[in-house]
Amino acid sequence: MSLEISSLEDIFKEIHSDFKPIDPSKVVVANWVRWKCKYGCKAYGKHYSCPPHTPTPEKTKSVLEEYTTAYLFRFQDIEIDPEYLQEGQPTCYSEVMGEGKPNPKHLHHYFYPGVKNVYETMPKLEREAFIHGFYKAFSFVGLPCSLCNECIIEEKQLEEPISKKHCRNPETMRPPMEGSGIDVIKTAKNAGYKPEILTTTEQPIDLYGLLLIE
Repeated sequence: MSLEISSLEDIFKEIHSDFKPIDPSKVVVANWVRWKCKYGCKAYGKHYSCPPHTPTPEKTKSVLEEYTTAYLFRFQDIEIDPEYLQEGQPTCYSEVMGEGKPNPKHLHHYFYPGVKNVYETMPKLEREAFIHGFYKAFSFVGLPCSLCNECIIEEKQLEEPISKKHCRNPETMRPPMEGSGIDVIKTAKNAGYKPEILTTTEQPIDLYGLLLIE
């Protein structure tokens, strides 16, 4: 027997309390979003959670049409990796930005622990919804997958075709919103949040996860 939505929200609060309901029709999907992944992101094709291995915008739109209830979760106070800023890190340390400054080309590594938290938390929320009767529950995460220190695709330099069997964590890995064509900024605004474009590494980082319910 399914719980009432209000009771389900109480369960969510025990896991992660910062969330807002959002009508799935207010989740914005656009083709240009994946172009941002393909042209500009070093993780493109290097993670099973990244394009071209993720759902296309067309598929994402069609799945959203099958839902009437969803929640957007915000993750603040993002944990960063203190070793990232240590001089001598070949991929992370940036002489361009100055000593002790994050390399903007590798910011994913800078807040790797925070991204991993999103990847671990969203499946937990999805599972709670599922076992309480909302069997359609499905979650989206954000940014390249951080469940492994290095994705097996890049580690083994696997060539196409790439399939789920190559993933070390298929039970918990979920597609990122942006990698599936979701405009996270506009969607967050539609949910009632006030996301900002970050221009310095000193600004607080917010990450988001989307949970489709029914």
